[in-house]
Amino acid sequence: MSVPDAPSSRPVVRAPSQERTRESWERIIDAGTRLLEEEGFEALTISAVCRAARVSPPTIYARVDGLAGLFWAIYDRGMTAVRATQDADLRAAAQTPPGSRERTIAVVTAGCATFVEHERFLRPVIRFASSNEALLARGAASSQALVDAMTDLLSHPGTDGAEAVARMIYAECVFRVMYGDHFLGHSPESAVEFQERLTGLALARLMQA
Repeated sequence: MSVPDAPSSRPVVRAPSQERTRESWERIIDAGTRLLEEEGFEALTISAVCRAARVSPPTIYARVDGLAGLFWAIYDRGMTAVRATQDADLRAAAQTPPGSRERTIAVVTAGCATFVEHERFLRPVIRFASSNEALLARGAASSQALVDAMTDLLSHPGTDGAEAVARMIYAECVFRVMYGDHFLGHSPESAVEFQERLTGLALARLMQA
């Protein structure tokens, strides 16, 4: 089964107006998300989603224009959850003293938490972005926003290298999502060990002044 046609734009979802159709739409998005996370894009077809959600194809086509529209609906809901985690943890980090060890630890925690909590959704999305320009562009914008937010939180007159540390946190998290927890090690690295390693690297870089 081939990868679905790459979405080239962001189609509008025609929102359901009745409770019954809203429930059907939620089942559709839930089913599509499960297929994406568990089996990848090869499994994301209209027929497969219909079977999993117990709906007929016209139910999907009434809401979106085909598979590309369904993908973007799944993507938008998934990324809303990702941003909610990210924003909540970054707000918590902002409550810590600027330039402190506590602030650095909180920023690393925020970056890691986003990717650890949403790993199953982000893995197929990141992989598909490498072959899809529209998805790559949106992913780049979201990624730059996260790096910028972490950089702002880490920046302080008494520190140096905030952007480099923010980029390191992001790159390490994406690499772990893409390739797993033991790609560069002889044994798996737990989420706690991963976060502790990044924290050590960040503190060493930012506190060296």
